[in-house]
Amino acid sequence: MGEFSPLSHALGSIKGMGKVSAERSVVDKILRSWELVAGGLSVDVSVSYIRSSVLFLETSNPMWQMEFGFIKPMLLERIQKIVGSKTISDIRLALIDTTPPSGSGKSGGLDLPLESVIQLANRQRAGAGMALCNRCGDVYTEDGICVFCRCQV
Repeated sequence: MGEFSPLSHALGSIKGMGKVSAERSVVDKILRSWELVAGGLSVDVSVSYIRSSVLFLETSNPMWQMEFGFIKPMLLERIQKIVGSKTISDIRLALIDTTPPSGSGKSGGLDLPLESVIQLANRQRAGAGMALCNRCGDVYTEDGICVFCRCQV
């Protein structure tokens, strides 16, 4: 016979999944309006995830990292108009590395095949402390379950 856990543990897990689902809903709402909200920035900057009311964005273009401080207040205001002022309290931008491994013969990340870009991103995410999804084992995530597995729940 298997071990039993208290009902409060199971209810806590369900409650946590509701938060994940709500965050995913907010990300989806932002993604649907991203070009309108971010304008030209939307080409080089992508929405990554939300944690504790902070929206995390990613870019491979270092220029945007430098400019981000100037446009952050305007961008935050536009996002808050879409999702509500209490939903997102801050925005952070991370620079992701898309340069190919040395000796690959490629210059810059734009000419890389998709598989190589994914491998580079996975190495960077693993180095940043992320781990593979506990369910599928295919996607790196910070909180144990990837967005794809969350959508299947």
